[in-house]
Amino acid sequence: MNNTEWVRDWFGYQRHISTIHEPEQPCEEEIKWFKWIVGELRKSGRVVLYEIGSGYGPWSMALASLRNGSGYKCIAVEANPDYVQLTKDHLEGQKVNCTIINAAISDHVGTCRFNTDYIPFGQAITLTGRIKGSRILGIIWGLGHIITRHTARVNMFTLDYLSEQMPSDHIDILQMDIQGAEVKAIVGAQDLINHNQISYIMIGTHHKSLNAELSKMLSERYVNLCDILPMHGKDGLQVWKHKRI
Repeated sequence: MNNTEWVRDWFGYQRHISTIHEPEQPCEEEIKWFKWIVGELRKSGRVVLYEIGSGYGPWSMALASLRNGSGYKCIAVEANPDYVQLTKDHLEGQKVNCTIINAAISDHVGTCRFNTDYIPFGQAITLTGRIKGSRILGIIWGLGHIITRHTARVNMFTLDYLSEQMPSDHIDILQMDIQGAEVKAIVGAQDLINHNQISYIMIGTHHKSLNAELSKMLSERYVNLCDILPMHGKDGLQVWKHKRI
């Protein structure tokens, strides 16, 4: 990245500040809950984090810091090829124990078009994302990206499929912020959920209807610890803990 300098972030690792692109920072509520979850897992020999829609990898760096650089493994998944490089700059460059995957997460396996541009961290699978909870607005947004040639063809996985490719089946923390595709991601994680393979889930939400849909899908097996609705342009937040923990 050109014209870039580094600053130390809240988790102790460095992040880029660029004149072209400044990453959106996690809010205080997200940070509080993430620290609490990692604290609850302090006796685990190894904590496995799946960071979905990783951007520049803040939660992977946060876990590395909170675990004092050992006893953890991160899987960072990012669909936008430009952001994959951003993730690599941050995680590989600072020796975070992480596998970085260029793919979109949805409810089936295949390939898809993915919106790409430099509007900070607002991309989604073309024609299927939601804007303010609306599928129609998501389609219009996607068509605009196709017309202006701001899309990329990328692999698309389910969380069930992705976990099968990884050495460890169990996911201690699943963190997602994927611009309205979280419902499809949960649909694609039913085997993991049904076999009690995800302990904690932290989701950034983008419309109150998504909070409601996710609650219906997760409440049978999970306890809801936090349910903040998105408002005034700020993302919402849901935090879930498996009932068997």
